[in-house]
Amino acid sequence: MVARVLVFLTLLAGCSSRDLQAAQPQCWVLQQTGDVEGKQVAYLSSSGMKVESISYSMLVLPPKFSIMFYSNRSKCYFTSTYEELKARLFRKASSTASDTVRPGRTGKIAGLTARQYFLDTAKGKHIEFWTTRDILVPKQFVEYSATICEVPAAYGFPLRIIKTKGDGAKSKRLETLSCQRTVVPASTWSAPIGYKKVKDEMSVLVGDTSADAMFEQ
Repeated sequence: MVARVLVFLTLLAGCSSRDLQAAQPQCWVLQQTGDVEGKQVAYLSSSGMKVESISYSMLVLPPKFSIMFYSNRSKCYFTSTYEELKARLFRKASSTASDTVRPGRTGKIAGLTARQYFLDTAKGKHIEFWTTRDILVPKQFVEYSATICEVPAAYGFPLRIIKTKGDGAKSKRLETLSCQRTVVPASTWSAPIGYKKVKDEMSVLVGDTSADAMFEQ
């Protein structure tokens, strides 16, 4: 028995950190920026979806796909189901039968094959958006990201969002700068420990001047 344990320990010691990381699913790591949120990093894999910015972080994990908003500044967090969050925050962004989507050209964004679309809503919004189908992740991640960006989820994962304001000025809500496929530590998908639970996501962002702009309709 002792001999078997020694053999096992010897084999385990021979495994490099690279071998152990290989057991983790590969992850798409997107470096992004926008006129409202500023710089952010998005992590996407079958293990989860995580977005980190200066103001807040967001974590979505299967199989329930509940959403956690938290801030390393305020040390607070809030959790919600996707449907609850969509009903409360993004009801104004839901599409209607009178919304129209026109396809544009194809191209490359951060090395990913992307397609351009133009969205004209019944509420008078004009949005140019680029999406990709190269990022293969659970559909809930695509739906959530598209809902935040106020575009339909049926066209793929959003990479670029340009909104035209009423005065004709354009605002780049989202721009994907780079994309890397790699293995990330398992701790990437860990929720913060010791943070205070609050009643809503705005309480997480309290005192942050970008909070209102983030959900501006």
